[in-house]
Amino acid sequence: MAPQPSNSSGRRGGAVAPSTLLVGIGFASCHGVTPRPWSTPVRRRPGRPSPLGATWDGSGVNFAVFSENAQGVELCLFDDGRETRVPITEHRQKRNFLSTLLLSQGVPMLSGGDEIVRTQRGNNNAYCQDNEISWHDWNLDGRRKTLLTFTRRLIALRRRHPVLRRKLFFYGRAIYSDVKDLTWFRPDGREMTETDWQNPGTRAFGLRLAGDTIEEVDDRGERIVDDTFLILINGFWEPLPFVLPAHKSGVRWELLLDTRETEVSRRGRALRGGQTCDMEARSLAAFRQA
Repeated sequence: MAPQPSNSSGRRGGAVAPSTLLVGIGFASCHGVTPRPWSTPVRRRPGRPSPLGATWDGSGVNFAVFSENAQGVELCLFDDGRETRVPITEHRQKRNFLSTLLLSQGVPMLSGGDEIVRTQRGNNNAYCQDNEISWHDWNLDGRRKTLLTFTRRLIALRRRHPVLRRKLFFYGRAIYSDVKDLTWFRPDGREMTETDWQNPGTRAFGLRLAGDTIEEVDDRGERIVDDTFLILINGFWEPLPFVLPAHKSGVRWELLLDTRETEVSRRGRALRGGQTCDMEARSLAAFRQA
């Protein structure tokens, strides 16, 4: 099950009362299945045999890239006899899965070991294995330490910002604010329409979570107000430019997270609303309104 960035009646104007809905549980992998954050699907195209030994069967072949020790993966794809080299960034996909999970609304379920690249060596029945397949290896090399640090910083970001873990459902309209509590955007910076949601080619979008529309109070009975966040997701296999939304003049967005990198920052470089942000293929970026 892939976690949803958020659930909202605002997406399609649903009639369900927000107060009747409970938060869900998001998870990227669990016991009994092969740990998915380390399984990256790659579509094979027609052509000659590849270095992995696969041959075209007439309709193409889908592979899952599995590697316990590789620093990265590069597949050699073929089309009509001409060689095309396509790099597959395995580490970025791990950060994408973790970021999608921990920036989603609801309760995140992180399967033990996901944060240190525990793969079970591809075994989906590790519950009956009392050996290296199911054990946690705490002798972390550099790449596992880096991912563990990245995960800790993601969790810290989630804990600092209640807008990322709301207890009440979205309304899809403005509350205490001049913007909606949740707004979905196309890469051109315009709000998504029903046609966009129905388009099977939609693989990139953004969502703005308004921090001043939270209808909750803290332990002292005071209304919770947080920063406004913008999350951009490019699920496309090529880079895409995103126009940062600006509902008024002077809006600036501060980059806190980009899964091209391993850092999660408290403060980052700021971009103006209306400015273009170039998103790498299969990447996620999170901004805070400055």
